[in-house]
Amino acid sequence: MLPRSQRRQITTPCLDADFAIYARVLGATYKDARYEAERASIPVVLMDLDNVATEIQRHYDEMDMEAKRLIPLTKIYWPA
Repeated sequence: MLPRSQRRQITTPCLDADFAIYARVLGATYKDARYEAERASIPVVLMDLDNVATEIQRHYDEMDMEAKRLIPLTKIYWPA
């Protein structure tokens, strides 16, 4: 587990932002992230890669062009 000072750095930059995305870095574990998310004074949602992919698929049509350029997807229509 990370020292408390490093765990706090996980959520501190979020205080002035509407939202933020953090990737697991600096040896932080899911346990560290969950610990801080549960104690954060701001809402924190933890997502794994499967959750992120699902949300991108669900909201892709609503994304702006810049985001779509970063994540280019093509719809495939499959007959039932």
